[in-house]
Amino acid sequence: MRLKSVGLSNNSQSGIDCNANNPNLFVEKSHGSGLQNVAKVDILKEIKIPLPPLEAQEKIVQAIKSIEQKISNLQTELNSLNGKQKEILEKYLF
Repeated sequence: MRLKSVGLSNNSQSGIDCNANNPNLFVEKSHGSGLQNVAKVDILKEIKIPLPPLEAQEKIVQAIKSIEQKISNLQTELNSLNGKQKEILEKYLF
């Protein structure tokens, strides 16, 4: 299924259309081959998912990148320590 892409903006009101006043909209509008709660694409286009302002989105991305870098550094350190452990075990046990 393809939906139109949604551009990001610094307006906190931007997002994907949604009808928060009627949470059963999907059930009421759904139809198909016996799959309950599966909505048509035009219904999905009506959903509005609020997006944080662009500045907040950028802060989130930077925080995630920082965490991913720390994970990468720790994985490298772990691999190095595993190699050293193997060397020590081979030196003293064999």
